[in-house]
Formats: sequence, structure tokens, C-alpha cells
Amino acid sequence: MLKSTIYNIVICGNYGATNLGDEAILDGILSMVKEAFINSKSKKELNITVLSANPESTELSHGVSSEFLFPAGVRSFFRGIFKGTIGSTIDSIRGADLFILGGGGLFTDEKKMAIVIWSLQAKIARLFGVPVFCMGQSVGPLKTSFGRDITKNVYLNARGATVRDKKSVDLLAELGVTKVTELADPVFALGDDLSASGDVVAVDELETETSEAKPEKIAVFSIRPWKNKDADTFYSTLAAFIEWLMREHSVKSVLVPFQILKDNDLECLKIIKNKVTNESAEIYEYSSDYNKVIELMSRADFVCGMRLHSLIFSALAGCPFIGISYSSKVRESAKKMGMDGFVIDLKAVSLPHLTEKYEKINKERMEIRRKMVHQTAELRAKAKEHVKILSDLIAKLC
Repeated sequence: MLKSTIYNIVICGNYGATNLGDEAILDGILSMVKEAFINSKSKKELNITVLSANPESTELSHGVSSEFLFPAGVRSFFRGIFKGTIGSTIDSIRGADLFILGGGGLFTDEKKMAIVIWSLQAKIARLFGVPVFCMGQSVGPLKTSFGRDITKNVYLNARGATVRDKKSVDLLAELGVTKVTELADPVFALGDDLSASGDVVAVDELETETSEAKPEKIAVFSIRPWKNKDADTFYSTLAAFIEWLMREHSVKSVLVPFQILKDNDLECLKIIKNKVTNESAEIYEYSSDYNKVIELMSRADFVCGMRLHSLIFSALAGCPFIGISYSSKVRESAKKMGMDGFVIDLKAVSLPHLTEKYEKINKERMEIRRKMVHQTAELRAKAKEHVKILSDLIAKLC
């Protein structure tokens, strides 16, 4: 039997679901996988297939082959049977030399089906003897024994694992998983490409910044739906903050949706805008091109973000932010970006807290930005350490 001249890698994650952060994660992983494959000095040809919720969209956006995720529910299973997509998915997994599961917050029981969906993808890979690498994830919260047991099983059976924060390292250690490396979110690996396109602010640009007023000061808001008994009060508080920004600082607010399927950001952004009594807010039309959002942030006065990747994009753009923490991953990531002093827990959000954080940003803007640029450079280097790990793994498996 002839030995294959193709090295097949399957990448699986929350892709094709209109989430800008996850799409950026995929680009970060793709860039590092390609670099790692070159460094591995393999004589084979690399073929990448991405498992996605929307393969057509993934192929168009990322220029890779794509198949549907293995179905985890009854409806998706029968859809896969009738449309014949299950066979294609199985063929891709069965023919893989390496299965990469990541990144993002896949393993958390904050959402009932999440752990079932992602553990099933890894289980199918293991069923066919394909090595699994868990890459750049946040793990937890895991409040149920079901969630903890399944997560433990996935990570103990993985060929390697990296996470993006220390809290995930500690949680996995509690589960008995010790062979884990803490690095950084794969999106930070895109920093070099974004710098070349002019979206990322460099340290030397900060030195030449003047006090000259910009034509229009804008704030970028990224708010997501979340289970919250006091949601209406939360939205009213944000609306009051938006009005205050315009009244006290002439800052207009742009409300940016980061996802429009399932957890549809537009639903809560429209509620917030309708609560604003002046003309100080507008909703940004959703775009699947996250680079447009980063470019918008590079021109912003500051970002108020609930979506984790709104804060990461803000850091890449060199723009100070106020983070609203609905999950531990938000505060943990903000801490790594040197911005832990600018995070408010969701239940503690109030107009005085928001205005206090903004005034502090105004007062210490240059110092904050310098610190963010320095921390972002370190996180970029940490994210790029994935290349060495992947390169060694590919070389061993070739």
C-alpha cells in the first residue's frame, strides 16, 4: 500500500455561527498551523478541513475545505442523514492525521449542550484513532459532575493541550489533568498581520500622538444576551451611560453586534438604543469581517465590551476598554491584558461605576495605552508559542 503524500488536519470549533471572535480564532489557528507545518519540515502536502456550523460560509471566509460538525442532536442527526453530510464529516475525521479542537470557551456547563457537542467531536476522532490536540481554550465554569467528568475525559485523552488563562489550568488540575500549557488566545497571533494592515497601534505611534481633537469621538459598545434577572435594569444603565457620554464628553456610541445567530446581539442592542432618549447612539450593521470592527476600534475613544473578543480586538487596536464580566474568562483575559482595574462584574454594573472607569481612562489614557501595547506584544509572543508545540507534534505524527 502506497504511503499517503497528504498530511490531513481537521480543525473543529464554534465556526460558521456568525461569532466574530470565533472567526478570528480560526484565522489565528490557521495561520499558526500553516507556519508549524512548514517548520516541521514534512515532505507531505498539507490539507486542512474545518468542521463548521456553516461549511459554505467557512469556505468563503477562510479559504479552506469545510464540512458540518458531527451532529449532537436528533434534528441535526436526521438532517445529516437525509442530506448525506454525516458521511462526509466522518470521512474527513477518519482520514485525519491530527484533530485540533479549539479555541474559545467550549467546555463550560453554562450552556447545557456545549459540553455534549464538543466532547462528541473529540470522541469521534478518538474512535478512529486520530490524535486530538485541545488548543487555546478557556475551561469552565464547570458546576456539574457531568460537565467535569466529560471535560476530564476529553483532556486526559488528548495528545496535548493549551489554555488561554491560569484559571483554566487550575480547574483542569483539580480534575487531574496536569499536562496543560498556559499560552494566549489564538487571536493574538494575528497581531503581525493586523499591524501590517495598519489596524494595530504601535508603541512609537503613541509617542507622537497629539492632543489635537478628533472630528468625532466615538465609543464602541459590544453587549451580548445573557441570563440575567435584572436585564432591563442593566440595559437602562447602559442607555444612561450612553447619554452621559454624549452630554458630558460629546462621545457618540456605536453599538456593534458580534453575533447574529442564536445568541443574537442585535436583540439587546436594539433594546438599549430604544432606551436612549437623545441621538447619541447608533447600531453598526453586522459584518462578518472582524477586521472592520478592529479598524473602527482603532478610531474609538474607548470600548465598552461584554463579548470577550471585543476586549481582545480593542487591545489589538490599542484602544482602552471597560470590560463587563459575565464569565470568569472575561476578567481573567482582561487581567492578562493589564486591564483588570477596568472590569466590572455584570451584577455590579451601575452608572457611577461606569462613569468612574471612563473618567479614569480619560485621566490616564496614554499610560493605559502604553501598558496595553506592551501586554499585547507579550500575549502575541505567547500565542505564537503554539507554532513550536504544533510543529513538534506534527513532526512526531508524520
